[in-house]
Amino acid sequence: MEENQRTTLTEETYTDEEFEAIDLSGADLSSREFTDCRFADCTFNDARLVETTLVECTFERCGFANARLDLCSFREVEFRECKFVGLDFSTVNTMLLEWSFVDCRFEFCNFSDGDFRSTRFSDCVVRECDFSNANLAGSDFAGSDLTRTTFQATDLSGVDFTGARNYGIDPTANYLKGGRFSWPEALALLEAFGVEVS
Repeated sequence: MEENQRTTLTEETYTDEEFEAIDLSGADLSSREFTDCRFADCTFNDARLVETTLVECTFERCGFANARLDLCSFREVEFRECKFVGLDFSTVNTMLLEWSFVDCRFEFCNFSDGDFRSTRFSDCVVRECDFSNANLAGSDFAGSDLTRTTFQATDLSGVDFTGARNYGIDPTANYLKGGRFSWPEALALLEAFGVEVS
């Protein structure tokens, strides 16, 4: 694939647009509105999406490193095969939040204290991320790798962890009612009690 072309988006609103292989690194996309847009193979490293509104948009194979998402709104937004490094998702606008992540990779991202109910993280790699004090009720981590990811005082009620692996979840420090876990990974839940299973 050719190297992404550096692009500047100057309009305030974009509707039914397709953006492919463009480099928006360092771009200020604050207060823009994107509706029914598709982004494929785009780069958003160090971009500012402050108070940006995304409605019915899809992102495929896009990269986000250290992008700013303060009060960014996500409504019916889908990410597929995207990579997120060092993002602070705790600052997004959670009013009417509806987003999903499929086959994405997260590293060193912060979701703490946020209301992210019913979020889909299917078949994702979620490494060294922080979900402390977050509300993830009804979310889906099926098939995901959660290596060194933190869950502390997190609402995980009704969360689907079927096929998820490498998680360390203390059932005494999180709310797990109705959560779904699969064998043998579920044995990790016993570590908090000092129980050994042979």
